[in-house]
This record gives sequence, C-alpha cells and structure tokens, in this order.
Amino acid sequence: MQDVGAAAWFIIDNEEHFEFAKATANASGDVYKNLINLCNNEISMAVSGAIIGQDTLHGNRSKEQAAQKLLDNLVQSDMTMVKNYWNTTVLPALISIGLIPAGDYSPDTIGAEIEQLYLSYPTESQSLSIPQIAEIDKTIDKALKSLFGGEKKTLLKALYQITNKSLQNAITGVFGLDYRPNPELLVKLQRNVAVFSAFKAHRQSLLIHSLLIDQKGQPRSFSTFYPLAKKLSDQWNKHWLRTEYNTATIRARTAQQFDAFQKTKNIYPNLEWIASRAAQPRDSHRKLWGMIKPIDHPFWSTHYPGNIWNCKCSLQRTDKAPTQIQKRYAPKPAKGIDKNPFSGEIFTTTHPYIAKTIQDIEKQVERYGKNEFLKIHQTQHLVALKKLPQKHKINTLKLQNKTIQIELNNKVTKRLLHKNQKAFNAGDMDSFVQQNTMLYEFKSLEFEYLNSAKHVKKNAKADFVKAWHYFGFEYQKKRYKLNLYETETGDFVVNEMNRIKKEAKK
Repeated sequence: MQDVGAAAWFIIDNEEHFEFAKATANASGDVYKNLINLCNNEISMAVSGAIIGQDTLHGNRSKEQAAQKLLDNLVQSDMTMVKNYWNTTVLPALISIGLIPAGDYSPDTIGAEIEQLYLSYPTESQSLSIPQIAEIDKTIDKALKSLFGGEKKTLLKALYQITNKSLQNAITGVFGLDYRPNPELLVKLQRNVAVFSAFKAHRQSLLIHSLLIDQKGQPRSFSTFYPLAKKLSDQWNKHWLRTEYNTATIRARTAQQFDAFQKTKNIYPNLEWIASRAAQPRDSHRKLWGMIKPIDHPFWSTHYPGNIWNCKCSLQRTDKAPTQIQKRYAPKPAKGIDKNPFSGEIFTTTHPYIAKTIQDIEKQVERYGKNEFLKIHQTQHLVALKKLPQKHKINTLKLQNKTIQIELNNKVTKRLLHKNQKAFNAGDMDSFVQQNTMLYEFKSLEFEYLNSAKHVKKNAKADFVKAWHYFGFEYQKKRYKLNLYETETGDFVVNEMNRIKKEAKK
C-alpha cells in the first residue's frame, strides 16, 4: 500500500465482491473532493448554522460579505459565552481556592455609574404613586419565585413591564392617550421608552440571575438569594425608576413644547432663553440668558432648559432677531438625555443601559422592546375599534359598473393592524400612525377605483379568492392604496391599506 500514493483505495473482506464499471470520458479522479467539501460544509453548519468559507470557483462579493458578517457574529457570540462562563464559573472557583481574594464580587459595575449619572438628571415634584410601588413589589416577588423554581422567562418579562408601564404612563400623562396635534411624535416617544425598558430589563435580569450562585460558585438557597435580589430590585425598580419616570415626564413636556413652537414659527420664528427662577442660578446657564436662535437651529437639538439637574430656566417664542452667543457656553448635557426629546427620544443610546450592552445581543434586545411595544399598541387599537358603532366600520364604493360594500370586522382589523407593522419596522412613523388612525375614519374615506386582476391560484389556501381590486384614496394629504379581494361567493374583503410612495405615471 506504500506505492498507491494519492490514488483511491479501499479495504474489503475476502468474501465481498465488487463490480467495476468503465469510467466515462469526462470522469475525474478526485474521489475525495466531494467528500471533503461535504464534511467542510457540515462542520460549518454544525458550528454556525450556515456555510462559511470561500468558494473561489462560484463565489461573488455578496457571498463573501455575508460569510464574513456571519463569522463576525459567531466570534462575538463566542466572546459573550466566554465572558459569561468566566464571570459565573471561573472567577468564583478561583476565589474558592484562594487564588484571588474574596470580596464584593459582581459581574457588573453599572450601579455606581447610574447612581452618579442620575444625580445630574432633572428633578420633578411628581413621582411613582404608592399603589404603583405596591404593584411592583407584588410583580417582583412572583418573578423571583418563578426564577428560583427554574422558570427563567418570567423574570425578563416582569422587569420589562414594570419599567415600560411606568414610563408609558409618564408620557401619556403629558400627551394623553391620543395626541391629535402630532400622533407621530407620541408614537416615537412611546416606542423609544419601550426599547429603553427592554435594555434595562435585560441588564437587570443578568444581574439577578448572577445572584443565584454565590462567590464560591455554589447555588444559593432561596432565603439567601431573595433578600439580595430584592435589594437590587428596589434600587432599580423604585429608586432609579423614580428618576426615570420623572425624567420621562419632564422630557415629554419639552417635546410637547417644541411641537407647539413648530406650529407658530411662521409668526414667531425664534426662541429666547429666559433667565432662571432658581434662588441661586448656575453660572453656566447665566451666560445663555437672553440668547435668541431660530427654532430650527442645531443648537436646540442638544441644548435647552431642563436638560441638566434642577434647571429652572425656560424658553419663549419671539420674533426678535437672533443673537451671536456661542454654543461653547452651554454645559454638556448628561448621557442618556443628550438630544432634544422632540427628536422622538426620551432616552438616547448613550445611556449606560444601552451603551454598555454587548454588541452581539444589542439588536435582539432592541427587537424585543419594539415587538412588545407593537403588541401593546395593537391591543389598544383593537379594544378601541371594537367600541366604534357598526355604521362607522362600513364603506360603500364604486367597482367598475357596480356598487359594493366593505366592512372592518374584527378579523380584517387584526390583519390591517398586523400589516401596518411593516411601516413601523421600516421606521416610517408617519405612515404607521396614519394607517392606524385612518381605521377610525374608515366610513368617511373616499376610494377611487384603479384596476383589477384575476387571482392566480398558487396554493389551496387561497382557492376561495376569485379576483383582486385596487383603489386609491387620500388621507391627511398623503396618497394610499386599498387592495381587497373578491371571493368565489361574491364577497369583497379588505386585505391591505398602505402608503403609495410613488404613483405610476399614467
């Protein structure tokens, strides 16, 4: 066998028989090539869930970029796994055998940073009510017991709901449930605090999970675990949540104020910084007194009264000429509130809850917050639309030579609200809000027939569909399209209502 070289060979039992076929003219001698490729691909699939590698024969740039991105995510995931294992297993083990000193070991040091940061946040006389705090205690107790019993998902959801519910209440306390002057702004703020709540819940959940194991790497008893977890929860869900609630209230008012400024800027195009009402005003803001800048000036995107602790300055609309006071005089805003909330952000991405989240899970946490927001938002609309009188859910329109009637029943409403999420996920808040609010005015929408198409039956699920019909309509000065399907039995059902970005040329 030493003479076979790279030739293919195999070993058989002396009782086995093989028949050899004559090779075709284009047959290759690469016996192992396909096997090697198969093994490489299977290994990639097992490790990463996809094939990673350079296919130089059939490759292209997009393939290699996708493979590189996948590999980067894989490396980041491995780094996270190693970090978690080191913090929860290796370090406690090293402490237990005396190689490193014991002490107040903690896998996260965010607490001190948050404490210091929140000292610089604005203050507010209102705060969480006693019933809210009692409800928080009840929710936390139930979640901690579930976690200790092995149910891990309950904790994250409970922590999310505690923060999100409080911050949503802060915003609606300023805007109301339906802010008619600018519903897009309201939805942006609501989405922002929903995502912020998800990042906070994720960070807090990691800390509480780490308390299940002691410094020696041994499981804690419930009597030991509970007081530690409860102490941490009180800090995050009472002390810090009060600050976050107050901050959300103040910044929601600022967003509402700047929204009002926009509506009168044709009369009062500028804003003037008014002197503080504080007994001892800070020198850093004294230099800004009397400053006048246009409403849309970039200065206001990061600097405005109330963006630092206990600021008592204010703004007023004016038609006076702008002044030349420099931006360098303005104090630097604190992390997490370094943008004007009129941008749609109550809390910004510089907040430690968000900025210190590991990169490879950042998108997952953000997605969780958005999805939870959508669930709540959709449920609120379903409840409200159910209460509408039946006559407001019916519209009559012309289809070629006949008149038809369409209805927003519960099934259709659910489908439309679900499909409206496309605009939300694309970041198109205007379309998202309008496509939801137009459902309340369905009866008054005026539809214009565009065209029809026969249904092409591709699967058994849609066998009941006979044809599709398309209509255009205008809502709040924007063009939309309604598509509905006609069933084999002659019914007409609304399928989708969405924004027309560009109308086809006739």
